[in-house]
Amino acid sequence: MGRHLSGGRSTRKSGIVLCMALALTVLLSVAVQAAQREIVAVLYGSEIQARLAWAIEEFQAQNPDIKVEVMMVQGGTTDELKENILVRMAGGVKMDVIPLFMGYFDEFVALDVVQPLDAFIARDRQDFDDIIPGVAALFESEGSHYALPSEYAGKAVVYNKSYFQQIGLADPNMDWTWTDLAEMARVARRVNSEGEIEMGGFGHHFADRYWHHDPLAIILWAFGADYFNEDTTELMLHTPQAREALQFIVDNWQDRGVFTPQSGFFAGRLAMSNVGSWELTQVNETPFDVGIVPYPHGPAGAYNFPGYWGYAISSDAGDLEASWRFLQFLSNDYVMQQVRERSGMPVRKSHLASSEWLDGLFPWESTEVWNYSLQTARSFNYGFYGNDVINMIGPEWIKALNGEIGVDFLIDSVKPVADEMLQR
Repeated sequence: MGRHLSGGRSTRKSGIVLCMALALTVLLSVAVQAAQREIVAVLYGSEIQARLAWAIEEFQAQNPDIKVEVMMVQGGTTDELKENILVRMAGGVKMDVIPLFMGYFDEFVALDVVQPLDAFIARDRQDFDDIIPGVAALFESEGSHYALPSEYAGKAVVYNKSYFQQIGLADPNMDWTWTDLAEMARVARRVNSEGEIEMGGFGHHFADRYWHHDPLAIILWAFGADYFNEDTTELMLHTPQAREALQFIVDNWQDRGVFTPQSGFFAGRLAMSNVGSWELTQVNETPFDVGIVPYPHGPAGAYNFPGYWGYAISSDAGDLEASWRFLQFLSNDYVMQQVRERSGMPVRKSHLASSEWLDGLFPWESTEVWNYSLQTARSFNYGFYGNDVINMIGPEWIKALNGEIGVDFLIDSVKPVADEMLQR
């Protein structure tokens, strides 16, 4: 009986201790939650959310004092993403960390949507030595850094190697020209008696209302011209080199099937196509052999139009220190390696030489081509009103492609409007 009573007292004491421990745990939990800092990170699209979901979980595990709330902002294009962010910020919606895309970087800086990171970079001695040369500079404006790079997308041309062999076309090489590409596309295209394109020659976003500026810029640069001047205050399509480049595109578009929209290469409906490194992460296998080459040379050289993303701290961020720690995490070596495996091109030099990168390439991919793509990448200067001008020109450009207006008429009619828009 005594042992029983003693055991009961012991049990009651243990119960009291347990209750006190639980209470203390609850109190500590409440205290941690009360002290926990919260930041809002904006993500764009379900694919990017899926790629970064694990990174956010890992960050929170390593930084239990910071909670990351994800805000999904949808948009069919990056221009719509930009508008969605601006509208929400104007409405007082809290955003701490936001994605920066090349298409609206200049505008966001000019509007003070994002803030410079120089003080944090200097304090923490942020290392850019391993970043591919030029990539970090893509997010600089007037000497200040506004984002840490997270993803880089190289561009190249893929071709249906099996089809080339079938029709007796030699493989293109590293030194090919835009004239070579057009002639190969002309030989490769197949148009039936009803005028339907059964096999397109070369596909790109030639007839896209907004993204037409991608192939136009690549070819303009190769011909020694540009879309805008250096400070984006003037449309530069009026120069002789630009007129020649645009006429080259229009002639090959109107030659049915030579230049076509970018759709259907991996389904076997295009002989050649523009490709971004991120697109290859969505390809499992192809029913034909594939080849890959850099973009062709023109009179002024070879260029390509890369894509790049970074993350920035918004100008009205509530917790700058927590936001900066999250940016640092997204830019660290381990996270970049993981993101690279989910999106394509690495942004660190060490990753380009890593077995993880090399082993993950398709047998037909070429490190020589991707390295050359990095060397010939050129940044498009959108400026503050560049996107507005591109959207204005888009419908008129499509009219020129379809033969409704001539190239000279297009240029002479849009230039005064564009210049006024750029200089307002």
